[in-house]
Amino acid sequence: MSQQVLQNEEQGSALGPPRFTLRQLLLAMTALSCLFGLMTAVGLWWSMAILLFLSLVLAHVLGNSLGTRLRDRASRCVLVDKMASREFAAPVRLQVAAPQRLTQRVRLHRITLVMAIGAAVVGAMLGGAGLFNLYPDASLAAIGLGVVSSAVLGAFSGFATSSFLSVAQQALREALGDCNPAVHRLPPHAPH
Repeated sequence: MSQQVLQNEEQGSALGPPRFTLRQLLLAMTALSCLFGLMTAVGLWWSMAILLFLSLVLAHVLGNSLGTRLRDRASRCVLVDKMASREFAAPVRLQVAAPQRLTQRVRLHRITLVMAIGAAVVGAMLGGAGLFNLYPDASLAAIGLGVVSSAVLGAFSGFATSSFLSVAQQALREALGDCNPAVHRLPPHAPH
């Protein structure tokens, strides 16, 4: 394979600008016009709900398309790199690290459950008190709904925080290479 072919392949590996035809543009403009007409007819709140739903669908489709395109181009670049290394250089053997504990499925740690429950209780108390202070004329059902909503948000934030910290701690241990999986803690360092 010549050097010029390799350079052309490398230049084509980056994502180019989006390409579309005039027909696709006119169809998109028609769809947007219909969407704006529907949004005018249904009002502000339903318009926001429609826009949220369409944004989620569009983000999913574009993310899937972009990911597939990048994956396909990456595999083609790897193939070009392999061919180039065979032709122009001596092959280099790469060592790949063995899969570590983060690749395995494990049960949640008890601390995660405790943190989620504790954050739910704190969220219910603080959120309920705060909402009651903001809306003193609210009915008992509205206050109950505010307490439950605050508890759910607190539980979610506690779960997310403790899960993130647990995974970050395990990743740090594996990155340092001092992880003892049987004990799940760092071994004591020997004196120098």
